[in-house]
Amino acid sequence: MDCREFRNNHVAFVDDLLSAVQMDAMQRHLTTCSGCSRQDTRVRRGLMLVRSLPSIETSPDFMRRLNE
Repeated sequence: MDCREFRNNHVAFVDDLLSAVQMDAMQRHLTTCSGCSRQDTRVRRGLMLVRSLPSIETSPDFMRRLNE
């Protein structure tokens, strides 16, 4: 696997949507490519940060005001 293929499949890799063979190839690429490994780490840390944010609750009249 090359870096371009890795980047093209990265979203599916992070979301665990690839086949077992593809997941294995992606994981093996991470062990041999420091650039893709760093990018993977940055993406996963960013996702952890976003997922840990509190949810936003809108006011009861939000939709009415939005539609106006």
